[in-house]
Amino acid sequence: MNARSVSSRLVYEGLFPDREVALAKALVQEWCGEKRRFGAHEFDDLVQNVLVHWWMVRDKYDSTREASITSYMRVVVRRKISDLIRERDAYKRVTLDKADSLDAPVGEDDDGENFLGLLEDPNRPELDLSIDLAPAIEKLTPRQKKICELRVAGLSVKAISEALSTARCTVHDEIQRIRQRFTDLGLKDYLRF
Repeated sequence: MNARSVSSRLVYEGLFPDREVALAKALVQEWCGEKRRFGAHEFDDLVQNVLVHWWMVRDKYDSTREASITSYMRVVVRRKISDLIRERDAYKRVTLDKADSLDAPVGEDDDGENFLGLLEDPNRPELDLSIDLAPAIEKLTPRQKKICELRVAGLSVKAISEALSTARCTVHDEIQRIRQRFTDLGLKDYLRF
């Protein structure tokens, strides 16, 4: 038994039957794995969120209906996960769409230099993006590097699959891995494909 299952068992012991905990974990794993909407580090948080929600609504189960309590729980948990995804995506849109004015002061001092002044400064060193991108590019496989080169050159996924003599789904999978590598390093904004 691993540490995760021991800690989960201790936290949920007495509150939920093992079958409910197992079902919640399975449904969260389905979303984390297949949909790739949440990272692995969010697994325990999601399980906890859906179990707390389930605890709050499970008394609403109507045993006179034809659905079993397990079916009812599946529906409740899946809807809660969908709600959590919508909330997270809405929060991302709100926080990512906020832009600072170029006239806004840089730092704590309201009378200090603004962003526009920094951009117009002739003594400002030029940004070298290769320094930021080098760690990500070094971690790519040779095939992933070739796919990047071909995408930058403007080739479609179909053309890349033909050039590399591989299936399109393989190219799509490699592009997903490239995106994940850049995202893990905080560089996803650099990707344009």
